[in-house]
Amino acid sequence: MANGPDLGQGIAEAFSHPLQIVNEDFGHPRASTMYSQTKIRWPLFTTPWMTARRTLQAANPLSSALVSLREQVVSLSETHLVSSAVVNQATLGFSARGLLFHGDTSVSLPGFVQGRPIGAVVVGGGTTLNGASQISAAGTNAGSNPRGGAQICSLGQDRVTATHGIHTVEFGAWVQRLQAQRLPGTKSSMGKRHFRMCRVSFLDGTVSTFTVARWQPPRLAGALLKAPWFAQDALKLTPNFELRIGFRSEFTNGWKESHGRASNYVFDASGVIATNPVVGNSALTVNNAKFLPAPRLAMAWSPFSSKTTVIRAGFGLYYALNDNLSYSPRPERSSSTPSWPSKTYALSSINNCSRSAPSPAGAKISPSGVQPDLKTPTVESYSLKIEQQVTTEHLVRRRLRGIARLSRVAVD
Repeated sequence: MANGPDLGQGIAEAFSHPLQIVNEDFGHPRASTMYSQTKIRWPLFTTPWMTARRTLQAANPLSSALVSLREQVVSLSETHLVSSAVVNQATLGFSARGLLFHGDTSVSLPGFVQGRPIGAVVVGGGTTLNGASQISAAGTNAGSNPRGGAQICSLGQDRVTATHGIHTVEFGAWVQRLQAQRLPGTKSSMGKRHFRMCRVSFLDGTVSTFTVARWQPPRLAGALLKAPWFAQDALKLTPNFELRIGFRSEFTNGWKESHGRASNYVFDASGVIATNPVVGNSALTVNNAKFLPAPRLAMAWSPFSSKTTVIRAGFGLYYALNDNLSYSPRPERSSSTPSWPSKTYALSSINNCSRSAPSPAGAKISPSGVQPDLKTPTVESYSLKIEQQVTTEHLVRRRLRGIARLSRVAVD
């Protein structure tokens, strides 16, 4: 923290133990019944809910973050015994949740932007959202979203399990629709002051870069449809060896904006970013998630007649679906977040700026978005585990696990 002239100027180290406040409430009503003797069925109705409110203090005791989360889930499940060898299970579900994330400070100072709380201060760190700082960051969180957001999920699922001889076959499919309404994560909506160096610019009150979102974007109404399916066969080849072969296919229709307000920057053939974003129903130029095959293979083997040693191995392909892009496709406006390269501006020169005032000469637009032709993040996972029973109460286990990342997503 900076010292005033009466304390010798410079900076000082502060020690504190700020209070962390966590309030959480949970509830889980549940009811079940069996209403058929010939065909056993158990309808299951659950309505869990959770309310969480947390006030988290940062390393700077004058800065804090308020996180509020509320979730409700309603589900109905039925298990149908078709025959002695076939079981069918169907599930319908609905969930809703709301999230509020807001930075705050106990210091009463005018905000960097008229009508808004004080913004973020970073010294000697990056200009990105909540970038690292040489000393403790000050002000509020640059990603504050006081308007919050909401998410609704609807799910229908059905699976069948059948046993025949050495085979235990299981297959199923489900359809899930995800809807999200939230304010896009506009960077530095309250303003962010970046000081290049502690000794030179911070103590002199000279801001290196000032970043602010110049307008208040509307809530985006995003929607995503998932329709995966799977099939698996567990083969009991011998009394001490089991082999599992499975396949799963993932599908999404790509993240859509219900009112055609999703915007994203694209690149030309030379790799140069376009001046203005492309606006439409989707921020993506191509949907690369129409068919995502994911084979799986696993085995369990007990090589000795004593069956005190078990060897397990498995391999699979897994995907992390891009189902949380509601904060990235910006609304249709290209000049939402300008960065002012204010190396020659004193601190008071940009104090309490107005969103309606024109940007000063030299201000640059900071484009944000996602990779327009992004692929689904994919990993290969494999594991080898050996378990040895030493006594009836003791077990020794050794495990080797590896993950290979095949693709990534570029998001800014």
